[in-house]
Amino acid sequence: MIYKIITGKSFEEVLKNFEDVAKEKGFGTLKVYNFTEILKEKGFPIDKKIAVFEICNPKFAQQVLSSNSEVSMFLPCKVSLIHENGETSLSILEPQEILVLLKADGLRTLFEEVDGLLKEILNQFKTKEAVS
Repeated sequence: MIYKIITGKSFEEVLKNFEDVAKEKGFGTLKVYNFTEILKEKGFPIDKKIAVFEICNPKFAQQVLSSNSEVSMFLPCKVSLIHENGETSLSILEPQEILVLLKADGLRTLFEEVDGLLKEILNQFKTKEAVS
């Protein structure tokens, strides 16, 4: 399932402040993909603003990868920032979905903790619930 929030902040404001908010929760930002700019530079512009943050908490990554190497295909955690139809949103794939795909139920407690922290990061920007 996708967890999505709507923010009253502009795309640019979230893009500017996201890394600091994630850092407060123990996540470093490894890379930011501004797809709007990337595609424009390649000659394939889009009419919306989309960026993806790759974030990682080294402690959680070490614990998860020590237990199940297959989880590596889902790391780092990705957060989508989208502005379209006059709304700016942030969304994540809920970590519990990974448990189902990989049959990694032994990691449930750890994934629930990561899920809670990711939602806390998104909720720092939240103005209302989104329907996905």
